[in-house]
Amino acid sequence: MISPRRWPLHLAGCCLFGALLATVLPAQAECEKGAAGIESRKREYARAAQCRKDGDFACARDAFAALVACDAQPELHCNLGEALESLHDYTPALAAFEECRSAGSSTMSEDERQWVAERIAHLQLPATLSVQSNVPETEVLSDEQVLGKTPLLNFRLPLGRHRLLVRRPGYDSAVFDVDAAPGTHEQRAVTLMLSPKSEPPQPKGPTEPKFPVLAWAITSGLGTATLATSIWAGLASANQKERLDTYPTTRESLESGAHQVKVARNISIGLGAATAAMAAVSLWLTFRPTSPTTEHTASSAPRFSLGFTPAQVQARVSF
Repeated sequence: MISPRRWPLHLAGCCLFGALLATVLPAQAECEKGAAGIESRKREYARAAQCRKDGDFACARDAFAALVACDAQPELHCNLGEALESLHDYTPALAAFEECRSAGSSTMSEDERQWVAERIAHLQLPATLSVQSNVPETEVLSDEQVLGKTPLLNFRLPLGRHRLLVRRPGYDSAVFDVDAAPGTHEQRAVTLMLSPKSEPPQPKGPTEPKFPVLAWAITSGLGTATLATSIWAGLASANQKERLDTYPTTRESLESGAHQVKVARNISIGLGAATAAMAAVSLWLTFRPTSPTTEHTASSAPRFSLGFTPAQVQARVSF
């Protein structure tokens, strides 16, 4: 009694087995015309046995299929099933053994029936697959059909050979073949490598320095302030000289003018020094070669950068 859950598998096996026999139906017509006599079948059987002995199971399959088309004896179905199983065609092999059991139910011995029942029971065992990868949620496909995502555990595969594809965007895909034999469990651990197309380009040498707009803007501002304070100091000196030439004048007015001149000159000198220092920094940032690496050790000194990118101007301290 065939389980209802196995009806699709049984039906597929029968279809494949029927298609296999259809390829040798012309031989059956030849058998009916006398070419399938006893001596002819003996020679064909000897050829099939020799092919099986030599390990040429495709040759043995074709020869036994031709014999089955001429004379469907139970042992021929069993021999065909063995050849198909050796070629990993498990579903047609199961159908051949079931035909053997059906055709020889009254002629086979108890040991032969037991052996055929064991072969059928073995070919009905499921084949399972487990796939794990170093990247989670990786898609697993078998013969262009999606099986699931990793970790894929104890997935039941149809019997036979399959080509599996493990893929995820941004990574190189992995391809491997599995033989889903009855009662086997195939377990694979896949390591996906990051695709070179998705990796950011790494500079191989010194890069051209970017123009430090912020540094030069600060230098220009300091220069403008220095110029303004110089004009202020000049005007204060002119006013102080005018007071000295004016008579009469008070002592408080002279002292106030002298203090104003002193303050204006000190500010002008300070701003001039700051402008010169900032100009030197701006020149260094403009013409220095930059290194592509940005790694620093704990003992390295902090660096103050006034470089910029076209998208933003940034000042940062990196350790």
